[in-house]
Amino acid sequence: PRITATPEEAAGLLDAQRRRAHAGGGRPALDALRARFPRLPLGDAGPADPLPADLLPETPDEVFATLGSHYLPLWDLARQPGLTVGRFAAEAALLGEHARFVGTPEQLGAELRRWFDEDGVDGFQFILGNDFDALCSRVVPLLRGETPRGRHPHPRRTPSRTGDHI
Repeated sequence: PRITATPEEAAGLLDAQRRRAHAGGGRPALDALRARFPRLPLGDAGPADPLPADLLPETPDEVFATLGSHYLPLWDLARQPGLTVGRFAAEAALLGEHARFVGTPEQLGAELRRWFDEDGVDGFQFILGNDFDALCSRVVPLLRGETPRGRHPHPRRTPSRTGDHI
């Protein structure tokens, strides 16, 4: 994640990243997408064509089961309405190997909750864009008390003894 102080700063940073990705958009971005994700059913779609509605399976679990984890970041992106194949390709170039996020601690906390609640993830691994201290001091406190058990209660296991020592 890239943590910013304000939503406006996040929007500006994300816009700058998008401008860079779209500068090389069109056919080169689409060719790069096809090379990187050869199992995407794009057929002979061109950059100006609408993104096929059935490009990816319905759920993240199905994406993982049929295509593998490498394709998971595309699932969220493909759900955006009105994308052309070219714009999808340019946006996918921003993703790298992982989903990316730019925003305030509150926005990041909300996005982490959404991914978890939609069963899109069962944990998180962060590749920091800027500030580990901000993640620990500003995002983690927002999520405290929201453990998976707290959000989705499961019975607690009873501790057991396995011998005479504890």
